[in-house]
Order: sequence, then structure tokens, then C-alpha cells
Amino acid sequence: MVTISHPSLIVSVQSINERIRVEINAAVKAHELRNKNKAELVKILEEQKQQLANIRVQKVAGGRSQEIGEARKNVARVLTVINQTQREQLRLFYQKKRFTPLDLRVKKTRAMRRALTPFEKSKKTVREQKKLAHFPLRKYAVKA
Repeated sequence: MVTISHPSLIVSVQSINERIRVEINAAVKAHELRNKNKAELVKILEEQKQQLANIRVQKVAGGRSQEIGEARKNVARVLTVINQTQREQLRLFYQKKRFTPLDLRVKKTRAMRRALTPFEKSKKTVREQKKLAHFPLRKYAVKA
């Protein structure tokens, strides 16, 4: 707060930097954003972008630039939550479908993706099935 005193009047004026500091929200919490719906998230995103634009303008005017990093991170947090929830909804949508898009599939490693499925691993040839049926594992114990 800057106070300007003149013999005839006393005026108190807020500096640009102090006004910015008051406007800026503390870091947006991701866990709070996850409870909101898409419309609310888009609204918050617009507000955060507007704040970032204001800070950029005041930076040119000689304001402090520390808040720019915080504002950019806030925008990134909101965008991240929007994208994550969108992808989660798409995963649920494609869960029962025959095919899922490549970007929604589990990544794993190339070798793991090409490996046999548990069902394919457990399959046995006809010959092996007959062998197991006719020659079961012998159960005996040696008396000590």
C-alpha cells in the first residue's frame, strides 16, 4: 500500500504489484479440480488464462514476474485434469468394445505386447492331453 500525502489531501493507492498479488489465487489443487464437472473446469481454465494474460501485461509495465510461473502451472494443472478425466471416460467407453484405440491401450513393452496371452499359454496339444490323461503323476512316499 502506497500513501501519497499532499498538504491539501492524503490519498492511499495500491501499487500494481500489490494488486496482482491479491488477484492471484494460490496454487489450484488438482484433487479439488477432479470433483468438478467439465463445464466448471473449462470456466476455471478461462479464468486462469485470463489471470496469466493480466500478469503478462503487468510484467511489461514493470510488475513482478514470479507470479507468471505459478499462473502457468495453474493452467497446466487444469488442462491435465481435463485430459485425464476425458481419457478415463474414453477407457470406460471402450472397455466392453472389441477393439480399443491404440493410444488408450496399455503400453507395457514391445515384447510383453507380443507375448502369448494366459489362455494361449495354457492350451495343450491333443498328444499332450492324452499323455497327461494316461500317465498321471505318481503319488508315493518313501518310508524312513
